Amino acid sequence: MKKVKLVIYRVAKWTGIFHLFRKLTQNKLRILCYHGVSLDKEHDFFDKLFITKSTYEKRMKYLEKAQYPVVSLESAVKSLADESYPKCATVITFDDGWSGVHSEISDTMEEHNFPWTLYISTYYMNKQTQVFNIVFQFLLGTSSVDRASIILPGQETEQTFPLSSQSDKDNFYHSVSEAVYANMSAEERQTFLEQLALTLKVDASWIFSNGCFKYITTEQLKELFKRGVDMQLHTHRHIFPPENLEKSETEIVENRNEIERLIDNTTNHFCYPSGVYDKSQFLLLEKLGIDSATTVKNGLNDKNTNKYELYRFLDSESIQQIEFEAELCGFASFVRKVLR
Repeated sequence: MKKVKLVIYRVAKWTGIFHLFRKLTQNKLRILCYHGVSLDKEHDFFDKLFITKSTYEKRMKYLEKAQYPVVSLESAVKSLADESYPKCATVITFDDGWSGVHSEISDTMEEHNFPWTLYISTYYMNKQTQVFNIVFQFLLGTSSVDRASIILPGQETEQTFPLSSQSDKDNFYHSVSEAVYANMSAEERQTFLEQLALTLKVDASWIFSNGCFKYITTEQLKELFKRGVDMQLHTHRHIFPPENLEKSETEIVENRNEIERLIDNTTNHFCYPSGVYDKSQFLLLEKLGIDSATTVKNGLNDKNTNKYELYRFLDSESIQQIEFEAELCGFASFVRKVLR
C-alpha cells in the first residue's frame, strides 16, 4: 500500500496537484510533530520515534525554500478562531524531551529563525537515567537468544522465560516491566537494564556510553528556554489515564510545577502522552487553564477544530521526503479521506 501511495504522491507533485492543494488548504494550520533526534543509531530500531539530524535539517530547508511560514504555537492557537495566521502557517513541536533536541537541532532552528515548542515530560529529565521501557524494547527486539533466565525484582528464585515467539517476548516484557516498576527506583532500573543487556546478549555499550535514550537535563532546559524555545506540558511521568481524572490532574500539576520551578514560562499548552486521551478529560484541561492540546492524529486544523484535539503530522526517519511534502500541502489528508 505504501508503494502505491508513494507513486500517487510523485505523480501528484509532477502534475502540479501538490501546488493546487496547497492553495486549497492555505487557510488551514499545519502542526508538525517530532520526538527524538538520534545521537547514534536509535533510528535504526525506532524509526517512527527518532529522526536523524541530516533528515531533520532537510525538512527545515524545505520549509524555508517552499516558503511555509513557521509560527509559534501560542500565536497559532490565538489565531485559530478566525484563521488570521499567515497562509500555510506551520508550527513545529517536539514531544518528550529527548537529549538530541538540545545537542543536535537547536542550532539548526536558530539558523532558520524558526520558533518551536518542546512538550517536556519532567520525570526522566529529573532522574537522568535511560528511559527503561524504550531501552528494554530495543534489547528484547534485537536479542537472538531463545530463552532468558532471570530473578525478577521482588522475587528470590530465578525464572526461565522462553523467547522463541513474539508472544513469548511479549510475556517476558510485561512480566519484567510489571516487576521492575513495582519494586525499583529509576536508579535501580538503570542498573537492571545493564543486567538485561547481558542476559539477552545484546551489545548496548553505545547506548550507555553515549547517553542515548535519555532526556535533556534541567540545565539544558534552562539554556533552550533562554534561546527562545517554548516549554509546554506533557505530564510528569508520561501518563494521562482517561479512567483516573485525579491522577491525570496530578500529572499535569506536577509537570507544570517542575517546569515553572526552573523557568519563567507560562505553561498553558498540552500534548497527550502517546496520544492517549478521552473527551471526558476536556473539562479537566479547561479547569487547569489549558488553552490547547495536541494529538498524534494526522490532519490540518482550522476554526472548526476542537482546541483540545489539534491535529499534527508525526514526522520521523520512517517518512520519505515526498510524504512530508504531501502532508504539508494537504494532499495526503485528501488521499486518506478517499481511501477511508
